[in-house]
Amino acid sequence: MRSLTVGPRAFFRIAEAFRTQDEPAFCGLGTLVTVLNALEVDPGEVWKGTWRWYAESMLGCCVDLEEIKVSGVAFDEWCCIARCQGLSVDALRAEDSSIDGFRRTVAEACASDTAIVCVSYSRGALGQAGDGHYSPIGCFAPRSDEVLIMDVARFKHPPHWVPLPRLWEAMSRKDTTTGRSRGYATLQRSVAGCAAHSAFVLTFGRARLWAAVDYFAESLGSRLAGAASAEEELWLAMRNLPAAVAALVQLRDADCEPGCEPERQALRARIERSQVELAATPVYHALAAANAGPLKKRDGPLPLGVGACTALLLVIVGAVGEEGLRRALPQSAHLLSQLTPPPSRGGGTQEVGQQANQAGRPAALTEDIEAARAALADMISSTTPAHHTCCDEAKDGATDRAEIHEAVGQRSKEHAGHKLLPEQCAVETSHPPHA
Repeated sequence: MRSLTVGPRAFFRIAEAFRTQDEPAFCGLGTLVTVLNALEVDPGEVWKGTWRWYAESMLGCCVDLEEIKVSGVAFDEWCCIARCQGLSVDALRAEDSSIDGFRRTVAEACASDTAIVCVSYSRGALGQAGDGHYSPIGCFAPRSDEVLIMDVARFKHPPHWVPLPRLWEAMSRKDTTTGRSRGYATLQRSVAGCAAHSAFVLTFGRARLWAAVDYFAESLGSRLAGAASAEEELWLAMRNLPAAVAALVQLRDADCEPGCEPERQALRARIERSQVELAATPVYHALAAANAGPLKKRDGPLPLGVGACTALLLVIVGAVGEEGLRRALPQSAHLLSQLTPPPSRGGGTQEVGQQANQAGRPAALTEDIEAARAALADMISSTTPAHHTCCDEAKDGATDRAEIHEAVGQRSKEHAGHKLLPEQCAVETSHPPHA
């Protein structure tokens, strides 16, 4: 029995989402689908029913799916597809790396909950039928120097152990279509400008950012007709979120930072502190009240948790600008500049807010919001509707959105250096939080 001193964390994530490739030449896409679902990346579109879950049919960027069915996908094209989904991709060909570097990369990723190593290799070098193939690595056994390949061609091979030097040899063989060696890549959820300790995770790609701009700048007004209060306005804005917009911002799970090392404990405490401060904001209170009241009975549940909805509302100003947000949410925009709750009227969540803000300002949350807003503003200013962060994700409507892009880009550039002022972290008593 192998000594698995490295690997169980990555293995269980992959096992929960382990997929059999849909087509004989879809090993690259099957690998990406497994990783995207294992890392809990929201695809920003519905798979079936009400479920947002990745499938190979959603990966039709960079290379046409019909072409991949026939010829598969080259390593550079595969990396392009991964980046288009919003993943951080650290890729190396074997000819540009070393076996020791590969071993270190595998050991680090297999011990992590947030990274997965995928390999592009020749089956022939492993004594298997066929040639080029992709799969993720699930475990590393350092004593025997073996890796567990989670083969996505499950109809052909179950997960199997391979000596790492043999896998290195298989990656070193030339791909006859490119004349270059194959390689490996570490895939992670990209924090896109947010600090490594941030409680927020932004996922660009697949038109998520520009879907948010369109929604708040163009589409939202008609959905808010009849909102009788700030609370109902916020509820309707979040209840009607398109899937692509709902996929833009997620909360980081502090429990996914295991370990007893002081730095991991500090990271968990930092994430938890920011999320406690988030739950103390007037926006969170308003959405939580609506979620527990008749609005939920009338309209159904929110597409995201109350915390994630609150985070989206607090950071989206980085993309649409403050004036744009005031136009989109005329009754409730004032709540988005408040990061501390009103004075307590008798316990409950107000007490939580007072505990989170004893110093008068929620420092962790403020830092996370500023970083996320700056990241959104930077992405807006560096892309256009016709060239988002994916090769072909803006096939329709790019021309119609050009004027929006120009205006929003200018506002976001002005906002990029904007910091939350102390008075914005205090309560504006002229606007009750539940108007």
